[in-house]
Amino acid sequence: MLETIRKTNKTCLTFKILRAGRKCDSQREVEPRFQYIFNNIKPTDAIVVGMFPKYSDQIQLNAASVRKILGEK
Repeated sequence: MLETIRKTNKTCLTFKILRAGRKCDSQREVEPRFQYIFNNIKPTDAIVVGMFPKYSDQIQLNAASVRKILGEK
């Protein structure tokens, strides 16, 4: 699927990247998954991530991971 996303000229929204938690048992496993996805989509594409922040602030943790990967502060 990522190959198809890279080949199209259109901007794509990439979703289900964590596969309902199957690709990330812990937050430590989330960042490498984000890195893999960002390395394999176009700069104009975006990701859509589902979160369940009941036990941890996944929104803050995921945002920090993405900022780190993309080199933002």
